[in-house]
Amino acid sequence: GSVNYGTKIDYPSDASMTKTGYTFTGWSSSPATMPDADLTITALWTQNNYTLTMAANPADKGANITSPRTGAGTVDNKHYGDAITVTVTEPEHYTFTSWTSSNGGTFTNASDLSTTFTMPDNATTVTANFTENAQFTVTWSDNGDASNTTQVYSGETTTFPALEGCDMYVAAGWVLDDGTFTSETMTKPGTIY
Repeated sequence: GSVNYGTKIDYPSDASMTKTGYTFTGWSSSPATMPDADLTITALWTQNNYTLTMAANPADKGANITSPRTGAGTVDNKHYGDAITVTVTEPEHYTFTSWTSSNGGTFTNASDLSTTFTMPDNATTVTANFTENAQFTVTWSDNGDASNTTQVYSGETTTFPALEGCDMYVAAGWVLDDGTFTSETMTKPGTIY
Protein backbone atom coordinates (compact mmCIF):
# COMPACT_ATOMS: atom_id res chain seq x y z
CA GLY A 1 0.00 0.00 0.00
CA SER A 2 0.88 3.69 0.01
CA VAL A 3 2.85 5.12 2.92
CA ASN A 4 3.76 8.80 3.25
CA TYR A 5 7.36 9.95 3.36
CA GLY A 6 8.73 9.97 6.92
CA THR A 7 5.98 7.72 8.33
CA LYS A 8 7.20 5.25 10.94
CA ILE A 9 7.33 1.68 9.60
CA ASP A 10 5.91 -0.93 11.96
CA TYR A 11 7.24 -4.44 11.39
CA PRO A 12 5.46 -7.62 12.53
CA SER A 13 7.05 -9.22 15.57
CA ASP A 14 9.56 -11.99 14.87
CA ALA A 15 7.32 -14.43 16.77
CA SER A 16 4.42 -13.74 14.40
CA MET A 17 6.52 -14.54 11.34
CA THR A 18 5.88 -18.24 10.65
CA LYS A 19 6.24 -20.41 7.58
CA THR A 20 6.02 -24.21 7.74
CA GLY A 21 9.45 -25.77 7.37
CA TYR A 22 11.32 -22.47 7.70
CA THR A 23 12.74 -20.13 10.33
CA PHE A 24 12.35 -16.36 9.97
CA THR A 25 15.77 -14.68 9.93
CA GLY A 26 14.91 -11.01 9.41
CA TRP A 27 14.12 -8.45 6.72
CA SER A 28 15.95 -7.56 3.51
CA SER A 29 16.09 -3.98 4.84
CA SER A 30 14.55 -2.32 7.88
CA PRO A 31 14.41 1.46 7.73
CA ALA A 32 12.66 3.07 10.69
CA THR A 33 10.69 5.49 8.49
CA MET A 34 9.46 5.59 4.91
CA PRO A 35 12.07 7.05 2.52
CA ASP A 36 11.17 9.41 -0.32
CA ALA A 37 11.10 6.57 -2.87
CA ASP A 38 9.29 3.32 -3.41
CA LEU A 39 10.46 0.57 -1.06
CA THR A 40 10.20 -3.21 -1.11
CA ILE A 41 10.96 -5.08 2.10
CA THR A 42 11.22 -8.86 1.89
CA ALA A 43 10.99 -11.38 4.72
CA LEU A 44 14.06 -13.66 4.82
CA TRP A 45 13.74 -17.36 5.64
CA THR A 46 16.10 -20.28 6.21
CA GLN A 47 14.87 -23.78 5.44
CA ASN A 48 14.93 -26.03 8.53
CA ASN A 49 17.02 -29.22 8.47
CA TYR A 50 15.68 -32.28 10.25
CA THR A 51 17.06 -35.69 11.11
CA LEU A 52 15.22 -38.78 9.92
CA THR A 53 16.05 -41.85 12.01
CA MET A 54 15.43 -45.26 10.47
CA ALA A 55 14.66 -48.11 12.89
CA ALA A 56 13.20 -51.62 12.99
CA ASN A 57 10.96 -53.46 15.43
CA PRO A 58 12.39 -55.83 16.59
CA ALA A 59 15.51 -53.68 16.70
CA ASP A 60 17.84 -56.46 15.53
CA LYS A 61 16.10 -56.46 12.12
CA GLY A 62 17.49 -52.99 11.23
CA ALA A 63 19.94 -54.50 8.75
CA ASN A 64 16.95 -55.23 6.48
CA ILE A 65 16.40 -51.50 5.82
CA THR A 66 17.73 -50.72 2.33
CA SER A 67 16.53 -47.16 1.69
CA PRO A 68 17.05 -44.24 2.31
CA ARG A 69 20.14 -45.75 3.94
CA THR A 70 21.45 -49.27 4.41
CA GLY A 71 20.58 -50.42 7.92
CA ALA A 72 19.12 -48.58 10.88
CA GLY A 73 20.52 -45.12 11.68
CA THR A 74 20.10 -41.45 10.87
CA VAL A 75 19.75 -39.47 7.67
CA ASP A 76 20.49 -35.75 8.11
CA ASN A 77 19.38 -32.62 6.25
CA LYS A 78 15.83 -33.63 5.48
CA HIS A 79 13.24 -30.90 4.99
CA TYR A 80 9.53 -30.48 5.53
CA GLY A 81 7.65 -31.99 2.59
CA ASP A 82 10.58 -34.06 1.27
CA ALA A 83 9.32 -37.25 -0.42
CA ILE A 84 11.62 -40.03 0.82
CA THR A 85 11.57 -43.60 -0.46
CA VAL A 86 11.74 -46.06 2.46
CA THR A 87 12.42 -49.70 1.63
CA VAL A 88 12.91 -52.86 3.66
CA THR A 89 13.29 -56.57 2.98
CA GLU A 90 11.69 -59.28 5.11
CA PRO A 91 14.10 -61.07 7.43
CA GLU A 92 14.05 -64.85 7.52
CA HIS A 93 11.14 -66.17 9.62
CA TYR A 94 9.52 -62.71 9.90
CA THR A 95 6.70 -60.92 8.05
CA PHE A 96 6.68 -57.16 7.48
CA THR A 97 3.53 -55.57 8.95
CA SER A 98 3.83 -51.80 8.48
CA TRP A 99 5.82 -48.58 8.62
CA THR A 100 5.19 -46.16 11.51
CA SER A 101 6.47 -42.67 12.34
CA SER A 102 7.09 -41.43 15.87
CA ASN A 103 6.37 -37.77 15.15
CA GLY A 104 4.18 -37.10 12.13
CA GLY A 105 4.63 -37.35 8.40
CA THR A 106 2.66 -39.54 6.03
CA PHE A 107 3.19 -42.74 4.04
CA THR A 108 1.80 -43.38 0.57
CA ASN A 109 1.05 -46.95 1.72
CA ALA A 110 2.41 -47.91 5.14
CA SER A 111 1.85 -51.63 4.49
CA ASP A 112 4.16 -51.81 1.44
CA LEU A 113 7.77 -52.99 1.76
CA SER A 114 8.75 -49.95 -0.30
CA THR A 115 6.77 -46.72 -0.08
CA THR A 116 7.13 -42.94 -0.01
CA PHE A 117 7.31 -41.11 3.31
CA THR A 118 6.60 -37.36 3.36
CA MET A 119 8.76 -35.59 5.94
CA PRO A 120 6.95 -33.63 8.70
CA ASP A 121 8.00 -30.22 10.05
CA ASN A 122 10.27 -31.82 12.69
CA ALA A 123 12.69 -34.70 13.25
CA THR A 124 11.12 -38.16 13.42
CA THR A 125 11.86 -41.87 13.59
CA VAL A 126 10.44 -44.14 10.91
CA THR A 127 10.18 -47.78 11.99
CA ALA A 128 9.79 -50.93 9.90
CA ASN A 129 7.66 -53.31 11.97
CA PHE A 130 7.85 -57.11 11.72
CA THR A 131 6.13 -60.05 13.39
CA GLU A 132 7.76 -63.44 13.81
CA ASN A 133 6.11 -66.19 11.77
CA ALA A 134 4.28 -68.90 13.72
CA GLN A 135 6.39 -71.90 14.55
CA PHE A 136 5.01 -75.42 14.89
CA THR A 137 6.34 -78.67 16.25
CA VAL A 138 6.26 -81.68 13.95
CA THR A 139 6.57 -85.01 15.72
CA TRP A 140 7.92 -87.95 13.71
CA SER A 141 6.63 -91.25 15.05
CA ASP A 142 7.67 -94.73 13.92
CA ASN A 143 4.27 -96.35 14.61
CA GLY A 144 4.70 -95.31 18.22
CA ASP A 145 8.03 -97.15 18.69
CA ALA A 146 10.34 -94.16 18.27
CA SER A 147 9.80 -90.43 17.73
CA ASN A 148 11.58 -87.14 17.40
CA THR A 149 10.48 -83.56 16.82
CA THR A 150 11.30 -80.78 14.40
CA GLN A 151 10.40 -77.07 14.65
CA VAL A 152 8.90 -75.71 11.41
CA TYR A 153 7.90 -72.11 10.64
CA SER A 154 4.46 -71.59 9.11
CA GLY A 155 4.56 -71.80 5.33
CA GLU A 156 7.93 -73.57 5.23
CA THR A 157 8.57 -77.17 4.33
CA THR A 158 10.41 -79.88 6.19
CA THR A 159 11.93 -83.02 4.77
CA PHE A 160 10.75 -86.33 6.15
CA PRO A 161 13.35 -88.56 7.79
CA ALA A 162 14.57 -91.53 5.79
CA LEU A 163 12.34 -94.57 6.07
CA GLU A 164 13.74 -98.02 6.63
CA GLY A 165 11.87 -101.29 6.14
CA CYS A 166 11.94 -104.12 8.60
CA ASP A 167 11.93 -107.87 7.95
CA MET A 168 8.84 -108.37 5.80
CA TYR A 169 7.80 -104.73 5.25
CA VAL A 170 9.03 -101.99 2.95
CA ALA A 171 8.59 -98.43 4.13
CA ALA A 172 6.58 -96.57 1.50
CA GLY A 173 5.99 -93.17 3.11
CA TRP A 174 4.38 -91.34 5.97
CA VAL A 175 0.76 -90.95 7.05
CA LEU A 176 -0.17 -87.54 8.42
CA ASP A 177 -2.34 -87.24 11.52
CA ASP A 178 -5.30 -86.33 9.30
CA GLY A 179 -4.97 -89.73 7.58
CA THR A 180 -3.42 -88.53 4.31
CA PHE A 181 -0.33 -90.24 2.90
CA THR A 182 2.83 -88.53 1.69
CA SER A 183 6.34 -89.56 0.78
CA GLU A 184 7.96 -86.17 0.20
CA THR A 185 7.59 -82.91 2.18
CA MET A 186 4.93 -81.26 4.32
CA THR A 187 3.90 -77.70 5.13
CA LYS A 188 1.60 -78.17 8.09
CA PRO A 189 2.08 -79.09 11.74
CA GLY A 190 1.11 -82.38 13.25
CA THR A 191 2.23 -85.86 14.16
CA ILE A 192 3.59 -88.08 11.43
CA TYR A 193 3.12 -91.87 11.75
